[in-house]
Amino acid sequence: MLIPDRFKNSLLQAILLTCPISRAYRLCRGNPLRRFVPFTVPLALAVSTSLVLAAAYSTTALVDTSGASPFATCTADNVAGQDAFDQNFPNSEVEPWIDVNPTNPLNIVGGYQQDRWSGGGSRGDVTSVSLNGGRTWRQVVIPGVTKCEGGPFDRATDPWLSFGALTAPSGSSVRHSTSSTAARGCLSASRSTAG
Repeated sequence: MLIPDRFKNSLLQAILLTCPISRAYRLCRGNPLRRFVPFTVPLALAVSTSLVLAAAYSTTALVDTSGASPFATCTADNVAGQDAFDQNFPNSEVEPWIDVNPTNPLNIVGGYQQDRWSGGGSRGDVTSVSLNGGRTWRQVVIPGVTKCEGGPFDRATDPWLSFGALTAPSGSSVRHSTSSTAARGCLSASRSTAG
């Protein structure tokens, strides 16, 4: 049977997606397209496996991971006295970072900047924690970083979270943040063994 060139790729893809691998290879043996079989077969397997795995998940209603700003009543950082050209956005949450505990997939932790400044940084980096796979969340202020968190710095930025074997004990989480005042800055790290 002669197949026009413009249909050869489509036919090969149809064969690979609908026929067993050995049959597809036999049909392509002796065909100039056979050089594509070693690449196309793994791709077809990956696509079909992804479709099966994707079918196992479902969506649910959206769930709030945070609430109103925990810094709403804070006066320690003197918002009005900071840079006159900078604007603070209360209740804003930006630069989210999320990670899932590899030893307990029901434990999800997300970090974000709370109350972002237009010129950079926020009044503090906050963490939201779920211990039931994301059905409910608890907002946690990490102590000792910004003035609103009981620390020495006016602002925090660049929240980052990680779980893993390097965070002893395994499965504990580590949260990093960059903090600053007008005169100095630092990189802080906090560790939690409670999720």
